[in-house]
Amino acid sequence: MNMPLIVNRGGERNPSFDYLKTLAISLVIIYHCGIFHDCITASFLSMCVPIFFCINGALMLRKEYSYVYLIRKNLKLFVLILTWGLIYSYVGSLTLHENIVSFKDIYHQIGKPLKGDHLWYLEELFCLNIFNPLIYAYIKNKTQVHILLLSLVFTIFTLNIIAFKIPFNLHPFSLWGSWGLIYYILGFWIIQCGIGLKFSRKKIFAMFVMFIAMQVLFNYLLLDRSIHSFFETSDLVPGGYQSPFVIFSTLSLVAFLCSKNMKSNKLITYIGKNSLGIYLFQGVVIRLLNGIFHNCFLFPIIVFVLCCLLVYIFSINKYTDYFINFKTLTTNKYDK
Repeated sequence: MNMPLIVNRGGERNPSFDYLKTLAISLVIIYHCGIFHDCITASFLSMCVPIFFCINGALMLRKEYSYVYLIRKNLKLFVLILTWGLIYSYVGSLTLHENIVSFKDIYHQIGKPLKGDHLWYLEELFCLNIFNPLIYAYIKNKTQVHILLLSLVFTIFTLNIIAFKIPFNLHPFSLWGSWGLIYYILGFWIIQCGIGLKFSRKKIFAMFVMFIAMQVLFNYLLLDRSIHSFFETSDLVPGGYQSPFVIFSTLSLVAFLCSKNMKSNKLITYIGKNSLGIYLFQGVVIRLLNGIFHNCFLFPIIVFVLCCLLVYIFSINKYTDYFINFKTLTTNKYDK
């Protein structure tokens, strides 16, 4: 039996997505503030960006989008990457007390870990938009088994079970890893199965056990320093993105929340609608305030409030609003 593509309650906004986005952006800010940076919290914080990719997969694979729309969306992403890359580089140079010689010097800093480290998410979305027509064409008439097999292929590639030796400059996912594709596809699959369904108590309990078990295994294995070679990074949160423990934890959490009949909330809806703007601003705000509120327990809350305020100010004018969300100056029904 083929899988029908999801339709969000007659085109209305799905509150579950807003709750997931609010949780994800909160975890992003907490992680970037550096307040909780240990193996105990890393497993939970590692779900921040994967949740976003799950939602993107659910929204972008539910229907067929025209090439014109995808090209326009990628052009918008390119503008955001370039603009915010310059902003991050400039702010990063100021906070690190570096001399800014010229515009060219700032431009060459874009994407470097210390200054443009939050833009990789937009770059990953850029690549996912390129793959979108191919993935959609594959899954629209396929069964759940086919979708899971496709995800397994990307999983094998991501976890380096099979070593594909591709030159760095020719590898489209060399900077971030193809694990984003896993969440993109499985997010679509798990959310489609979860929306509108009332899971039995046994299934809810199974999802809860899965979530706890994966969190415990992640933390247990991190106690052994040798596991760091598996993550290939000293930073446990991004290292966890591609671990099977975080994959299963994220999917069980997303499935549970999407199966619930969540009630709309004005604050949650506002955060959900403006999660991209908050994401972009938080990198700047954290760099500017880190010297003042470093190790302060309230630092993430201060950053969150300031980012929401900045998003509100920028959204008043259509030209400034252009740089904090995916809408274009000439909007159409697909940009909403």
